[in-house]
Amino acid sequence: MADAEQLQIHHFQSLGKWADAKQLQIQVLDMMERTLGKEHPNTLSSMNCLAITFSDLGKWTDAEQLQIQVLDMRERIFGKEHPDTLSSMGDLATTFSHLGKWTDAEQLQIQMWEMRERFLERASQHTLKHSYLATLSQT
Repeated sequence: MADAEQLQIHHFQSLGKWADAKQLQIQVLDMMERTLGKEHPNTLSSMNCLAITFSDLGKWTDAEQLQIQVLDMRERIFGKEHPDTLSSMGDLATTFSHLGKWTDAEQLQIQMWEMRERFLERASQHTLKHSYLATLSQT
């Protein structure tokens, strides 16, 4: 997203002008889809930002539809345990809660926390291994 558009969106949001922010985000998303492609990480981030704006406007069904698309694409592109995918799962679980889909929200939250725990465990093991190897190489 161009810096000027990003600043304008944040300006609208800071003033509580969510409808104006939404309109600009739709335009930016359309431009990004045409230039970068629908599955580009920046396009997915823009789509996620638009979903958050829908949430701020109380348009939970619109937010849910976009969040499902973002989650599906992030799972396919990055994998289920990627931090962006996990973040999308959390966003969608929150939206499910606002829509009264308590069981779906709970299941997604549990799945997200289990995956996040596995991801952090592997990341920690990787960091410890490299730290240990670096220490050994210095001795």
